[in-house]
Amino acid sequence: MDVTPEILAAQERLSPVQRRFAEFFLAEPACRDPRAWDPLAVRDDFLRFDLQRWQVFLGPEAREELARATTAVCRLVREIPRSIFGLDPGPIADWYGFPREVVSLVTAWIERSQSLPDVLARADLIWTAQGLKTCEVNASGNLGGWEVGSWASRYRQVEPLGRFLDGLGDGVALTDPFDRTFEHLVRLGLRHGLADAGTLNLAIQIEAPVTPEWGSFVDRSYRAALAALAPGLDGRAIIAAFPDAIAERDGRLSAEGHPVHLVIDTTPWQAKRALYAAVMAGRALILNGPVAAILSHKSNLALLSELEAAGELAREDAEAVRRYVPWTRRVGDDFVDFEGERTYLPDLLVERREDLVLKASLSMGGADVHLGRTTPPSVWRQLAERAAAQGGWIVQQLAESLPYLLGDAEGRPEWHDVIWGTFAWGAWGDGPVEAGYHGAFLRHKPCAQEGIINAAQGATIGLYWDVPE
Repeated sequence: MDVTPEILAAQERLSPVQRRFAEFFLAEPACRDPRAWDPLAVRDDFLRFDLQRWQVFLGPEAREELARATTAVCRLVREIPRSIFGLDPGPIADWYGFPREVVSLVTAWIERSQSLPDVLARADLIWTAQGLKTCEVNASGNLGGWEVGSWASRYRQVEPLGRFLDGLGDGVALTDPFDRTFEHLVRLGLRHGLADAGTLNLAIQIEAPVTPEWGSFVDRSYRAALAALAPGLDGRAIIAAFPDAIAERDGRLSAEGHPVHLVIDTTPWQAKRALYAAVMAGRALILNGPVAAILSHKSNLALLSELEAAGELAREDAEAVRRYVPWTRRVGDDFVDFEGERTYLPDLLVERREDLVLKASLSMGGADVHLGRTTPPSVWRQLAERAAAQGGWIVQQLAESLPYLLGDAEGRPEWHDVIWGTFAWGAWGDGPVEAGYHGAFLRHKPCAQEGIINAAQGATIGLYWDVPE
């Protein structure tokens, strides 16, 4: 690639430091030494995919817009069970296609715990020429990318990168979602008065096994948050294997012989009796649990998009949807408004294939996400017919990423599309825009490469650094 002054100038839409970094990377011989990058190559519990060599630096203006979009969209999605459905199990079950008896348990859980604003969530955003647009919102308890703090230390071990970061002085920083999670949980435990005899313990309920090293890291991180925010309290973080590691008696939870007051439940598809009993007794606070199955449903964006088009949202909410949510509808045998015209949705799917994306509402990891422009017409027609027959699919107007100058596998400059996976929980209301925003991780795909931007399908992963310029 011929890196022209115009290309370098384009980097300044993120920050002036971004251009300085591009110039540094291209001129620094050490960046072209393959051995320098060895710290990025080790795979472990915190790194399963390839890290992007080039770095991203966000200035205050870009970071604030990222925070504003993230907190606005995550707030709207979290409020759906209450603000749109009034916690009525019938309409909720009908919209999402879940059994009513399960939804009844979930709505009772929500009503008792009052924890919707605190649920851990990640929005996947694309920065387009029209601004930030939301692809989806995830609210599972095992959000991918929240381990970016461990990646940051690897980057600093790469000599030329570490030298560049050191040269920025104290002005460069990283917002670490992992640390912010534990600080959030400690504050919640204190606010709900859950500390028991000077102890506030956390359990993370998981299905997949983890290494002892990962468990030790989690415990140290949680204890550090306790020491910083509640010096008089003792506590630990326990990795609790689903389904039996957490026990309940008289509404009190325990794991490995220790009382449990806070739980991150990463297994959202069941309402567990023990956790339900503890929530209803007011003895524990559980995030994210079965609520995640509702809040992670991709049809939430279709619901918001439809309500905005019908004029059924409050002014502030409608403005946020217009600004940050692309046109989205459930796939079905319906007429819809698209770009100012009334049209039959099955016909629209065929006629505007290249401008649309089909997604299964409960898909994860990029599965069952199909870009019309990269799908042959005959295959697309079959997908659209299957989606309409099955139900539970959405169609979304394609959001095209602005191009970013990043590196290929050898670190050479190449244009990339980027998804910003941004984290938000807590601190809603009248606080500053930053209050509920807790950082991001990035996925990058060369613009010349067809398909979706997904790490499991070859995209690199990375982070951004906060800079004051």
